[in-house]
Amino acid sequence: MTFDLPFISTNNSSPVKNHLVVLIHGVNGKGTDFDYIATEIKLTANDTLDVQQPLCNQGVSHDGIKICAERYLHWIQNYIELNPHIDSISFIGHSLGGIYARCLVGLLHHHQIIPKVLTPIYFIALSAPHITPDWHMGKTLNAKALKLIIGQSGKDLATTDAIGSDNDPILLELSKPHYTNVLLLFTKIMTYANIRSDPVVEYGNANLTRYHYCNHKAKLKFKDVKLPYVFEHEDPIELIPQHQINSIQDEMLNNLMCLPWTRYAIIPSRPILAHADMIVRFKKHSLKHGKRIVEHIASHFEPHILEHNDSASTMNTDSNLSDYRNSTGVAIPSQILGRNLDNFRSHSCDSYRTNNTFF
Repeated sequence: MTFDLPFISTNNSSPVKNHLVVLIHGVNGKGTDFDYIATEIKLTANDTLDVQQPLCNQGVSHDGIKICAERYLHWIQNYIELNPHIDSISFIGHSLGGIYARCLVGLLHHHQIIPKVLTPIYFIALSAPHITPDWHMGKTLNAKALKLIIGQSGKDLATTDAIGSDNDPILLELSKPHYTNVLLLFTKIMTYANIRSDPVVEYGNANLTRYHYCNHKAKLKFKDVKLPYVFEHEDPIELIPQHQINSIQDEMLNNLMCLPWTRYAIIPSRPILAHADMIVRFKKHSLKHGKRIVEHIASHFEPHILEHNDSASTMNTDSNLSDYRNSTGVAIPSQILGRNLDNFRSHSCDSYRTNNTFF
């Protein structure tokens, strides 16, 4: 198997770019989907980052979450072998690319690349379908249509991939500690979600919350802002009580809500096309509808912010994965401490209690 590794310059006059930023497109996507974001990140960071858009999944994104993630794993293994100066890594995944990325970080940890070889800095999921929506579940007509349209990746999304076996569906597996604990090694993990006009992934799914930031409330609160507009979701994160969990979706959502996500909500500027506009997928038609969103994403890579986070990342080692049990007896991952605990009202986080194993 071959991978699209870029030409490596031997020009010693260029600054060493030791932070690799991997941009991961979704199903039916292309590496060029991220052209505008890549350019903005490079400009924001004064061209001090190694920003890459691997093509290893282009045209074969229907093959399933695990296989697609493994392709990125091999791409990264080859890339860092050819670029031994790379010592840190960030990920930006759009749509199903955000799920490929969540699987990928688990594989990188399993292969002892994160954090031993590469220090994880940012994980950013843009309108990613973390939880299987109701209309995708089981053997419904929609689930069958999803499989027909996007193959094994559709089965994975519909959680029908494990039917007839003793294994958990891949989406459920990705919500368990041996994958999610790896996300705790990152300096910051972020989600972005459209509050409306995204027919692909609804708000609560992409931002991992039971609370839907309704369009009416957003209009009242931000009636004078220029669209598109990005703001941080700061409402309480309420987990589902254990006795009320009655579906795979509930279990996945609870597991993922235990993590210290920084959630960003987007008020799009036009209907229907918000999913593509947020990454300016089609520059000619999307630029004015996504430019502010991309600038917000790129702002995380401003040099003074990165410098601060690079120093903070040295604290995020496996030893930081101990649980904290608050006054109610609920186990909360240690990285959540000090991060808006007033807004973290947990009924149950049992999946994290003393379970810090990975694979």
